[in-house]
Amino acid sequence: MLKETSVDGVLVRGTRKKLPGGIEMPDEKRLCERCRVEIPAARLEALPETRLCVKCSQEVGGEFEIIVVLGSLGKQGSLKKNYGDAEVIRRRRRLPPKEES
Repeated sequence: MLKETSVDGVLVRGTRKKLPGGIEMPDEKRLCERCRVEIPAARLEALPETRLCVKCSQEVGGEFEIIVVLGSLGKQGSLKKNYGDAEVIRRRRRLPPKEES
C-alpha cells in the first residue's frame, strides 16, 4: 500500500518492508521541498537527512551552512594564542522558494 505522510516536515511516500526479525522499515520515496520532484534513492542512501534534490541543492548552495569556531587552549588572560581546538557547527539553511519561470 502506497501512502503519503510527513516525517519531521519531510514528505515521505512509500510502503513498509519487513526485515528478518519482524522489524518493519519504510521503503522511502521523498520529495524535494523546493520543486516536489522525487529525490533519487542513491542520494537518500548517501545523505539520509537530505531534503533537496541534487539540482535544488546546487542552486541553493547546499543544504547546510558549515561554521568553524576556533577555540583557545591558552590560559585565561594570556596574550599567547594557542589555537588547537575547533568546533564545527552544521546548521540547515533556510530554503528560498523556487522561482517559477
